[in-house]
Amino acid sequence: MHSRVPVLVPAGWEVLPFPGSPENTLMRRHYPTGMIVSFAIETYDSLDDHPPLGLLGTWRRLVISMPHREPSWNEMRDYIRTCDLFDRTKDVAMLVPPDDQYVSLNRNAFHWWQREDG
Repeated sequence: MHSRVPVLVPAGWEVLPFPGSPENTLMRRHYPTGMIVSFAIETYDSLDDHPPLGLLGTWRRLVISMPHREPSWNEMRDYIRTCDLFDRTKDVAMLVPPDDQYVSLNRNAFHWWQREDG
């Protein structure tokens, strides 16, 4: 898996190394409400990388979390619709991976995916 951020990083976002893979990057933003959002464009070239839905290619992934509670459906939906990080003409989906592939650095985090290519 290769991870990168958009060429133009929006104001208020910090660019960080991807956890466990410092050659890759993601961007993160903290909001006054406590919401923490991470975003990366991830390319999966091999099934060994465990691509979303088992599909190789490039995906946009947004992670929304709150420190002391789960974000509500409305908070997540509204954020996705207004963040300008997704193509509004394509579906964005929350996936629950198989148990052996489930990884989350925050127990209150939800991962949202959109296929960028194909």
